[in-house]
Amino acid sequence: MIGSSFDRPTGEPTPDELARRLERERKARHRAEEIAESATRELYAAIQELKLTNAELDRRVEQRTAEVLAAYRELELFSSSVSHDLRSPLRAIDGFSQILLEDYGDQLDGTSRGFVERISGAARRMDRLIDALLGLSRVSRAPVRVQEVDLTAAARDIAADLQQGEPERIAQFLFADNLVVQGDPDLLRDVLQNLLNNAWKFTRGRPQTTITFDFTERDGQPVYYVRDNGVGFDPSYADRLFRAFERLHDPTEFEGDGIGLATVQRVLARHGGEIWADGAIDGGATFYFTIGEPVGSPAQ
Repeated sequence: MIGSSFDRPTGEPTPDELARRLERERKARHRAEEIAESATRELYAAIQELKLTNAELDRRVEQRTAEVLAAYRELELFSSSVSHDLRSPLRAIDGFSQILLEDYGDQLDGTSRGFVERISGAARRMDRLIDALLGLSRVSRAPVRVQEVDLTAAARDIAADLQQGEPERIAQFLFADNLVVQGDPDLLRDVLQNLLNNAWKFTRGRPQTTITFDFTERDGQPVYYVRDNGVGFDPSYADRLFRAFERLHDPTEFEGDGIGLATVQRVLARHGGEIWADGAIDGGATFYFTIGEPVGSPAQ
């Protein structure tokens, strides 16, 4: 028998249930739209803040760059002043001292003559220090020309010059083959020149000089080193080795201006590298150094 009302299929929602479901979906969409709108506003605000931050960073970079360039120009002016204004009186002192010794030396007693000789020697030492300081300044300002550099070949050339200068010395140079890097050939030659000169100087007086130039590895990267069998140094003072004018040995026994290792450190820093030393008193010294990505000089 047919009923008087429509029977819903089992499981079908009632109109009220449909209405409630639609209302929930509407509220969910509205909430999602509010969240999206809020997120959009926050993102826009973050972008604006980032733009302001970038603008401030750009301003600070420009300001810092200008300050660095100004400092370099001031350093150039100072170097020029040192080169011309200070050296002239030093040379005058030395020149007049020599005139005293040559023209009036027979009228000076031994003590007076010694004083004049000391004055002349001090003026010459100051002139050499000025040269060293200007060299250190040039190392900091010179552009870095990056190309392939054969460190082994450069080291062998330097060693040959050292041996030729003192052919009576018995020396053994143990240099690894094919030590090739990317960097400035002149600046990196200065590094080897200073390190090998030091090794040669501080092995003077040994029955046989032995100088090694080789490499090892640290964290998968090459670490180069120059090792000698010389007088060495007290390792507790190792951090002082690379300061300008620091001397760990008697200057009357070992000549030098105390600027070489400071120059080496500065050159290697401009090549993205570093240098450190290990040694012992009367046990030789080893200077380790790395070469990374060269860093260019500031724009002019």
